[in-house]
Amino acid sequence: MRCPATVSIMSARRNPRSQAARADRRAARAGARQSTLRETNLSLVARTIYAAPAPPSRAGVATATGMTRSTVSRLVDDLVGGGLVAEMAPAAVVGPGRPATPLVPTRGAVCAVGLQVDPTFLSVRIVDLAGEVIGSRHVTGDYLDADPEPVLRALGDLARAALAELPSSTPVVGVGLAVPGIVDDEDGRVLRAPNLGWSDVDAVPMLGELAAPALGSNSAARIGLPTPLPVTLGNEAALAALTIARERPGHPGELTDFAYLAGGVGVGGAVVVDGRLVRGQHGWAGEFGHVSVDPDGPACRCGSFGCLEQYAGGAAFVRAAGLNGPDDARDGAGGLDAPAAPRALRGTGVPGAQEVPSAERTPGIETTTAVKATPTGEATPAVEASPPVEASPPVEGTPAHAGTSTGEATPAVEGAAASLGHPGHTAHLSITAELVHRAQEGDAAAGAALDRAIRALSVALADVVNVLDISTIVLGGHLAALAEGVGEELSGRLAHRVISARWAAPQIVPVTSDVAAGALGAALRELDAVIDDPAAWIG
Repeated sequence: MRCPATVSIMSARRNPRSQAARADRRAARAGARQSTLRETNLSLVARTIYAAPAPPSRAGVATATGMTRSTVSRLVDDLVGGGLVAEMAPAAVVGPGRPATPLVPTRGAVCAVGLQVDPTFLSVRIVDLAGEVIGSRHVTGDYLDADPEPVLRALGDLARAALAELPSSTPVVGVGLAVPGIVDDEDGRVLRAPNLGWSDVDAVPMLGELAAPALGSNSAARIGLPTPLPVTLGNEAALAALTIARERPGHPGELTDFAYLAGGVGVGGAVVVDGRLVRGQHGWAGEFGHVSVDPDGPACRCGSFGCLEQYAGGAAFVRAAGLNGPDDARDGAGGLDAPAAPRALRGTGVPGAQEVPSAERTPGIETTTAVKATPTGEATPAVEASPPVEASPPVEGTPAHAGTSTGEATPAVEGAAASLGHPGHTAHLSITAELVHRAQEGDAAAGAALDRAIRALSVALADVVNVLDISTIVLGGHLAALAEGVGEELSGRLAHRVISARWAAPQIVPVTSDVAAGALGAALRELDAVIDDPAAWIG
């Protein structure tokens, strides 16, 4: 068998007229190699600057990458000119030599939009390359089993309102949408979102067109922003895990290898290895909430039985706290210790209203939002932001809510608090803390509910540790409150089930984060893509 080079030479000799064509192809390949080399080096320089523990100089980047100073200087000039890196004032020096100029991510010049749809809220976060949240919207509501089109259209309205407040010179590189379920990120479809009651939803068109305000500016033209902005879907918990793996875009957090479980209405999860999400074959890895801890347990909205979230999810804790209606009193009560007749969870459909508590707001950004019940079934997320913006007009079809611009929540029908199965993020934290307190005070029902949750978590988490060899478990949402209350007992049961615990004891790390961590992570993912391939944006 002859090597390709030999074949090429012999063919050229037989057909001299092909020599010119082959020379052209060789020149094209050489140009492609040069272009690829520049793109690779540009990415390496960008990632080095963003990941540095302190702002590096050009000389520091050259030392870290092994490139020559002249090469690094040219690449840094490209990044500065493209708005991805900024130069600080030169540092003072003692002795001979020129002062070093520290390099940092550019603030406010390039940003990405993160969106999140949740059974209890809709949220928008706009984040710049320095990791600053420069725009935010958040509305609460009950979106379980709601028609996805008006819900996503309302989320798109929130995004458009937030984008409209950006300076006209701010390029937006993309939009990420976080959904509590499995998605097809290539086709932009929500395949299955049990806690929303959605299946096979073509989500992106329902958001409506999202356009960057800077499309007509020179900076936008330079990086070739598309119209409309591209939207990428992702799992809510997986994107929230990025906020743990990243301190800011391109900059690693303290934890680089961990399994993440977030408690909301249900339980979501993700796996992070070496600072990057483990996607799996189809991008669906980390569905820990639907690990069956008892096949004879209660039915889950996903179609299986005895899933972890039926014991440790927020809705399960709501029922355990006695906030369920009479028809739902037995839901989630069986399994593990006392198997019950499986029953599917049902949405109450009770219209509710809540102002976003101050504890849930992003620091430095004032947002006051509310929804209130109306007999018409129309709904509009109402937004008051800083600076104030006019509330969007009502959106027909959003189930059982309507917006107000006052920031005051109108109470729902009397008794709704007792039957609403999906309170907000802060409510889940409070309910979990209350259950822990009741159990510690000797309340038998609360103690039994906590025991079921701890046992279910220890079973599921032990499987994660045993299979993946990841010893750090990060718990977010109301599961963080659970870990803070009964973490020692949970750690003990987990260690008993983990085969490697003698040599690498599992570590449980509770974290508190932005209520819309999925939206924040969705924006971080878009910005990470820019840092990984800056040449695609600056040419």
